[in-house]
Amino acid sequence: MGNIEVLIVTMNRKSTEFVEKMNIPENIDIIVANQADAFNYSEQYIKSSRIRFITHNTKGVGINRNIALLNSVDDILVFADDDIKYCEGAFEEIQTAFKKYPDADGFVFNVNTIGQDMGRRENKKIKRVRTFNFLNYGAVRLVIKKESLKKNAIYFSEMFGGGAKYGSGEDTLFIRECLKNNLKLYTYPFILADVYQEKSSWFEGYNDKYFYDKGALMKACFRMTYPMLIVVYALKSAKCTDKNFWNILQVMNNGARDFKICRRGEFLK
Repeated sequence: MGNIEVLIVTMNRKSTEFVEKMNIPENIDIIVANQADAFNYSEQYIKSSRIRFITHNTKGVGINRNIALLNSVDDILVFADDDIKYCEGAFEEIQTAFKKYPDADGFVFNVNTIGQDMGRRENKKIKRVRTFNFLNYGAVRLVIKKESLKKNAIYFSEMFGGGAKYGSGEDTLFIRECLKNNLKLYTYPFILADVYQEKSSWFEGYNDKYFYDKGALMKACFRMTYPMLIVVYALKSAKCTDKNFWNILQVMNNGARDFKICRRGEFLK
């Protein structure tokens, strides 16, 4: 399989010093998409790894990931945040996975969460990711072939995610677009990295904004069946929060009504 490139999104960085703590092996190319109040581009090397450092002032994690994606050049792309540390042997295992399954377009790995529990689903075996089981997989778990994305013009939504109108979900929609375009994604039971989730950049508790945004996300993901899924989500949420079912349902429905798609795919622009 081809070369691997790590696409890191971050904010307000002045240097690449933090990259050295992420345990990325030598000879792996790196792009840092750095959101800040400036425009700048630089290249440097840490041993044999080339780091391209792109600073821009546009706001939103989806835009940030797209900037990294559009500037990527290698065959296999690894999406990263700045709060992770890769496990020993992780990049060798990525190569092994693609050699074992040459028909695969990408894999969803496991990660260890250190700090705030975000309820990540654990992969226990290798199986296809489908439209009925793709939720709850974040971008930092995803490794994918660049050519597969390029052929299908797949990018991250700029309406969802930290800094956007709707506070999360850009990675969920990204995987959804992959599946809609018939990309073959597989779960892979290997721990790729430790994620230091001491404080989420978007999760502020189960408040109205959280459920409002979830309603919008449900409509974006499931155009026809979102009303039923909102009911199911509200029922489950009422058991683990201090909000009642009817309140959650109303707020989620408001979010879904607010999210309007004027034409096919507009929410991805």
